[in-house]
Amino acid sequence: MTGHNHYSNCTCGWCVGGGHGGHMASIAVRAEPHKLERNLLRDYFVTERRQAACLVNPNAHCPVCGASVYFYQNVFGSRVFFDDLGGDWPKHGCTDTRPNKISSNRVTPDVFNSATRTRRLAQAAGSVGFAVRGISGRSKNGIGSILVRVTEVWSVPCLKIILGICISDSENQIIFSCDDPSDMIEVDDIVDVHRDVVSILNPDTFNREELPLVSALRVHNTLI
Repeated sequence: MTGHNHYSNCTCGWCVGGGHGGHMASIAVRAEPHKLERNLLRDYFVTERRQAACLVNPNAHCPVCGASVYFYQNVFGSRVFFDDLGGDWPKHGCTDTRPNKISSNRVTPDVFNSATRTRRLAQAAGSVGFAVRGISGRSKNGIGSILVRVTEVWSVPCLKIILGICISDSENQIIFSCDDPSDMIEVDDIVDVHRDVVSILNPDTFNREELPLVSALRVHNTLI
């Protein structure tokens, strides 16, 4: 039965629910499950392919397709767009054909979500069917895939010791050691500590490099 002055095909709560608006509300929820979660993920550009957006805000838009991407530039002026950070470091498919302005400025993503927002986004991702890499999961040595912002670096013979902030939770720090014979890891770099390796970008070629992880220790809310 439709309501007074309502169209015959009206889908409001009164018309569909037989005069009971609350019934229609439940129908709407069932018709589009997890709508709020999907809208939240969309607002922060989080997809299953771009999981790092839970942790680090994309710092550019592709000039070709307009997608939100991660922009890197090295001191030689080379520029690359990435769809995600860590893991396989997937490069964005479009090619930027704009003239390359020579610049000595090194550019990396540097705007990080708060721990509260990261948790909300991770929960929303879980609701729609994918777990966020860098937040959940552990390996046999207790260290899962963790995106880390490097804050301090110490070099010792044949080894590099790194202190960083776990981007998924700014109250957690991680100190780890790895082999870095080419001296690639620097302060403010974003690296992916995963199982027995440290995955980084080669700052000259922007190719993925894996460095053997020697040891790692997570520290909660503690200054080292």
